[in-house]
Amino acid sequence: MHVEPGPGLVDLEIDRMKGRVIARGIGPSVGPALQLRLAYGEHETLATVPTSSAGPIPWGMVLELGPPASGETALRLQWDGGPGRAGQCAIPLAGLRDATPMQTNISAAIVCRVSGRYEVHGWGFPAPGALALLINHRLVAHTARRYRRGDVAERFPWTADLDLGWTLSGQCDQLLSGAVSFSVCSSQGVTGIDLAPGHERFRVHNDRGRWNRVRIPIEHGLWRLVPVALRRSPLAWHRALLASQAFWRRWHAHPDGLAALLRRAVVNSLIDRNGLGEPMWLRLSSGDLVLSAPGTDAVISRRFLLDGHYEGGFLQWVAGLLGPGETVIDGGAAFGSFSLAAARAVGPQGRVLAIEANPATREHLTRTLARNPHGRRVTVAPVAIGCHAERRAFADVSLSNAGGSRLLEAGEAAADVATDLDRLTVVSLARDTRGQPVPPGERRTRVRISEVEVTTLDALCRQHALRDVALLKLDIEGHELNAVRGAQGLLDGAFGVPPVVALEFSRLVHTAGGTPDDLFAQFARRGWTAWRLSGSKSTGGRLVRVPDAASAPEHDNLVFVPPGRDSRVGADRL
Repeated sequence: MHVEPGPGLVDLEIDRMKGRVIARGIGPSVGPALQLRLAYGEHETLATVPTSSAGPIPWGMVLELGPPASGETALRLQWDGGPGRAGQCAIPLAGLRDATPMQTNISAAIVCRVSGRYEVHGWGFPAPGALALLINHRLVAHTARRYRRGDVAERFPWTADLDLGWTLSGQCDQLLSGAVSFSVCSSQGVTGIDLAPGHERFRVHNDRGRWNRVRIPIEHGLWRLVPVALRRSPLAWHRALLASQAFWRRWHAHPDGLAALLRRAVVNSLIDRNGLGEPMWLRLSSGDLVLSAPGTDAVISRRFLLDGHYEGGFLQWVAGLLGPGETVIDGGAAFGSFSLAAARAVGPQGRVLAIEANPATREHLTRTLARNPHGRRVTVAPVAIGCHAERRAFADVSLSNAGGSRLLEAGEAAADVATDLDRLTVVSLARDTRGQPVPPGERRTRVRISEVEVTTLDALCRQHALRDVALLKLDIEGHELNAVRGAQGLLDGAFGVPPVVALEFSRLVHTAGGTPDDLFAQFARRGWTAWRLSGSKSTGGRLVRVPDAASAPEHDNLVFVPPGRDSRVGADRL
């Protein structure tokens, strides 16, 4: 796009990936220097272009857009080159030349060799509607359903209001045997991934990177001595400090202070000195003390260690939702961070039922509850939840990704679970990639098979005499649909006022007993409304309406609210 600021010609282009506008032009050949100001919302950049006897001087400006201002749709360009050479203009963002590099990523691809049904999910920055899918180099789809990805918005905050997620799905009429090649094309380039032959339903997950949150900023010469001191101190002191309530008060009160820097340094030292061999107590940002195993559990426990929390934005929302004396069900309690947050919120008169089927994780959970005073309000149910009572095979993956433990489906083997989990994101502790995803080829999931009791949520409500449940949370690795089918009485008011339901909704994990759309339909047919946090379960934010299953995020928590309960979650004020 070209505009004419006085005598200089200006060329503007937008790089949406980096969130910036680049302006270039040529200054005046005579007269005073040209003063330029480029602005968008509260962000602006200034430049002075001098004159030269050798001729016009080329100039360039870079404006960091940052988060879009409310209602802002145009850049503002002002120039002043002396009397009669001043002016301004507005330049619509939509009219700028797009200089964004090709960034189309396949985060999951699912295909059934028998039916030929395929789904490819991803995210990227090409122009909307400019995607085409090729399977084995043959065009099969050329339109994409778009939606917002909370995890992408977390990594690129300026994209918060853009729909960067996409899904291409349909029926393939060609025989899919052997290796399968997926290619996603746009006007900006091609990206693709080869899928190895395997199970009839197979998927591949690319890394969804995170910022390294454990770098130690060395802003003072004194901090050069900290690593030396930590190398000489006993590992038991490292562990004691990370569990200390007095130390927690200091680093939690000042997240950018010296205590917070020291915590990160202690964590790094503990990892580098191989001090994660045994389970350890960690004080979370909430103040709760949790027994975790970052040496073996490659997701939740490592986030506890590196960040001091797991799904912190979601827990903050829960704390604001619940009130004294209320009842909460935690389906898939894992190490107990959610159960403890709920127990703290409901107070001494409240109740929390924590459901955890994994025997190894449940041992950590019960010890954690015993160490926290408000943990006495939590009752542990050592069962799995489904659509009816039975005994089922259970895959325990506590030695690699404890949160990925789940019920086995008919005909599924331990190798199938390992193959699926090896493609999901786990957290690296290596020095150069600490806090980032472990590359897929370096993951080694270890699965142990046992048998567990399966019951229904309705049966648990009767067994524990639960009434007027305020919140039902479900995070049970793709078995949420079956759990909801076993909670018909709870959802329809048989145990008092129906609860608000917060659950993990994912198209990246296989949904047992149906599809993610079937799960959404369970609530839609009851007239319940669906919401999500504007950031993500990690960053939190305000509630945003999800009108239908097609608008749901690819992988995040959804909140389903019964009719007439919008005021309960603050949705009536949105």
